[in-house]
Amino acid sequence: MKFSNGYWLTREGFEVLTPYEVHSIDIAPNKLTVFAPHRHLEHRGNTLNEALTTIEFDSPPFPTSFG
Repeated sequence: MKFSNGYWLTREGFEVLTPYEVHSIDIAPNKLTVFAPHRHLEHRGNTLNEALTTIEFDSPPFPTSFG
C-alpha cells in the first residue's frame, strides 16, 4: 500500500503520524517495548484521545553454550 504522492507529499486521505518522544519502555526477557506519543505529554490529561506508537524489539534467546 502506498501512503505518499511522490516522495514528499502525503497521499490525499492519509495522515502521517511520527513519534515525538519516548514516554515509557517495558523490558522483558528477549524483548523491549517502547511507547511513544505523537506530541509532548505535559500532564496525564494529554494522554486522552492521543495516538501512541508501540514499537517492539525482540530477539531469539542467546545460546548458553556453542556446540
